[in-house]
Amino acid sequence: MADRRPIGIFDSGIGGLTVARAIASELPGESMVYLGDTLRCPYGPRPQDEVRGFVRQIVAWFAERDVKLLVIACNTATAAGLDLAQRSLPIPVLGVIVPGARAVVQETHSRRVGVLATQGTCSSGSYPAAIRALDAGVQVWQAPSARGVEVVERHLSSPAAMGKDWMSDREAFDTPEVRAIAEEDTAPLRGHGIDAVILGCTHFPLLAREYRRALGPEVRVVSSAEETAREVRAYLERAGALARPLPVEGEEVESAQDPTAHPTYHFATTSPELGAFAVAGEYVFGRRLKAVERVDVATLEALGEAFKAQEAREAESEAGANTSKRVVVATGNPHKLREIGEILAPALPGVEFVSVRELGDFPEPEEDGETFIENALIKARAAAEETGLPAVADDSGLDVDALGGEPGVRSARWAGVHGDDLANNEKLMARMAEVPEEARTARFRSAVCLVTPEGEEVVAEGACEGMVGYEPRGTGGFGYDPLFWPADTPGQTMAELTPEQKNAISHRFHALSALAEKLRSRTLGSSTT
Repeated sequence: MADRRPIGIFDSGIGGLTVARAIASELPGESMVYLGDTLRCPYGPRPQDEVRGFVRQIVAWFAERDVKLLVIACNTATAAGLDLAQRSLPIPVLGVIVPGARAVVQETHSRRVGVLATQGTCSSGSYPAAIRALDAGVQVWQAPSARGVEVVERHLSSPAAMGKDWMSDREAFDTPEVRAIAEEDTAPLRGHGIDAVILGCTHFPLLAREYRRALGPEVRVVSSAEETAREVRAYLERAGALARPLPVEGEEVESAQDPTAHPTYHFATTSPELGAFAVAGEYVFGRRLKAVERVDVATLEALGEAFKAQEAREAESEAGANTSKRVVVATGNPHKLREIGEILAPALPGVEFVSVRELGDFPEPEEDGETFIENALIKARAAAEETGLPAVADDSGLDVDALGGEPGVRSARWAGVHGDDLANNEKLMARMAEVPEEARTARFRSAVCLVTPEGEEVVAEGACEGMVGYEPRGTGGFGYDPLFWPADTPGQTMAELTPEQKNAISHRFHALSALAEKLRSRTLGSSTT
């Protein structure tokens, strides 16, 4: 049975039309509705919580348009709000990061890859995580671009783009300014033996020629557009939801005289400059945009607030029915959620441990504490206040004696970009280069706490002693694991241990075990029992 409902696609501006174009090429029978949030473009420099709010608003807009599948054709929005969109809509929602990660993993031979993206996407750590989920042995370097989106949008809004197609207008970005931007953007990726780079922003395919020139002929540059289009096709085929089902050999295709068999494309933008959007859209999409709808930002904001209020009511109702049986964990990481639940369950029998993300879209608190305990308490207090449930949170990092305790509470963002493990490890090796073996002592430290809505707080700490190695070893784990030699496992780095071995000696295990022991000996507030 054919499903002729359109595919929904949105982006912070025009760049997502590179994805829409790939989908139209891969699935020429599919109709599409595209929204470009051009007035608020670019998303990259904005805080993640703000972008997440934009995603909620646009999801609410698409909820009224009866699309059969939604594609978030913006890497920054995918990183900030894909999980929100997937929970909020009864239809499949696909992002562009996993397809992009798959594309670059398929291209690399050296297993050394680069990510060119906006600051927001790089800071999220989403690409390294997605790439390592496909191949844990791939090394990833990230390079945030400060001006790539801006220069593309500026060209698209100029008269030079009128009546042209970027696929045949590759010389348009061959300017001294763009060449300088390409050299600047790719500088962090050169000199590491990288042989494949993913363009982690849907605007960047328009700059691909200049990026290839800056990186050199030995580096393959790929985008997520074509891989995303293939993923959309595969999903619709599996679900039997293609507008025109693929004919079985020997069968006749639908008649071209059937008007419902022809796709329609509807375009909308938050910009008041509809003509400029139509010109830029034709340049990127490769065909004329016959009509463009204006969507007022105030309308999106109202839809988003209504959507958020409904989410809050549903979360409150669900939490109210289960308050006596739940403890919320301030994490969106399913592995950490499982680990915390397994260790604390004997101390809190009959309690269900749920992620804070399951109960609503709450803003993440700023972790500005000076100690691991302070940051753990910040997260747990916020989760307890937002959900009305007892909350567990942890904070952890690496303390190196020769560096006066650095990187400490700044472990995840020590090199500047949150979650950039390779950059953090390179900085650690550089800082420790002249430190002799006897002075390379260090420890992973963890603080974990449980906070009740009544204000009771239970805190515990744990540590894993060891030393900093001279070079990375092992492909397991994350963070500083490849450089850390635990004292309990001589001859192996933390990244060379099995998950079972690591969990048995880890700092978080010791902290959670200590917390469990404390919880066994006390009765918490009424909200936990």
